[in-house]
Amino acid sequence: MNLLNKKDYRPGNANFESYFLDFSRNIIQVKPTKKLLFFYGIFALIGLFFMLVPCFAQKDSDEAVWAILIFGIIFFIIGERGIASARRRNYPLLDFNENIFYPQGRPRSIQQENTLAIPIKEIEKICISSRIVRGNESSYRSYTLSLQCTGNREFILLKHGSLKAFMRDARLLSKQLDLPLMEDDLEAKIRAAQVKGAPVLLIFSFLWLGISFFALSKFWHEQDMFSKIILGIFIFIGVIMLFNAIKLMSQRKK
Repeated sequence: MNLLNKKDYRPGNANFESYFLDFSRNIIQVKPTKKLLFFYGIFALIGLFFMLVPCFAQKDSDEAVWAILIFGIIFFIIGERGIASARRRNYPLLDFNENIFYPQGRPRSIQQENTLAIPIKEIEKICISSRIVRGNESSYRSYTLSLQCTGNREFILLKHGSLKAFMRDARLLSKQLDLPLMEDDLEAKIRAAQVKGAPVLLIFSFLWLGISFFALSKFWHEQDMFSKIILGIFIFIGVIMLFNAIKLMSQRKK
C-alpha cells in the first residue's frame, strides 16, 4: 500500500504548522499543534460570543438577533468539530517499545482488521520532497516527509509548508531512526526554492486592512454594533495575513 497516492492524506498544510512530530514515551507520533487547536478555539469562542449577544439585544430587532444567533451557532460548530476531529484522529506513529511502525496509526482494538504494521528494522531511508502548490490567487512550497521501507514501499508521515517546522521534524526523525538525512543537499534544495507568493500576500493584506478600516470608519458613529464586530473580525484576519506576509518576505531574503 503506497500512501503517497492517497490524495486525501491530511497532516500538514501551507505555513500554518498544523501538525508536528512528537516524541514521548519512546513513541514518535504525528499530533495537532497548539496553533491548530487555538485556531479552532477562536472559532468556538467567537461563535459562543455571538450566541450570547441575543441575551443583551433590544427586543425590537428580531431579524438581527436571529442572524447573529445563526452566525454564532455556525462558528461554534466549526470550532468544536475542528477541535474534536484533531484530537480524535488516528495518526501514523513509530513505537520503539514494540519496534513497530504504524503508517495508519495504532489499531484502536486488538480485533481491528486491516491494520498495517511494519517492523521498524524494515525502514530503509527517510525521503524528502518538495513541490509548489498553486491556487487561483497564490502559491506556496510544500515539503513532504516520508519513510521508505523494504519492497520499495513509501509512506507519508506528514506535509509542511513551513520550512522551519519541516527541518525540525526531519531532524527528529533522523535522530531517532539513526538514518542519514543528507542535510546539506536538503538545505540547498530548500534555499533554491523560496516562497514566491509573499509580495502578493503583502499587497493583498494591505488592501484588505485598508478597506476594512475605511468601512469601519463609516460605521464608527453608527449604532450598528453587529457591523462593527464583523469589521473587527475582518481587521483581525488582515493583521494575521500581514504578519504571515512579513514572515515570508524575511524568508525570501535569507
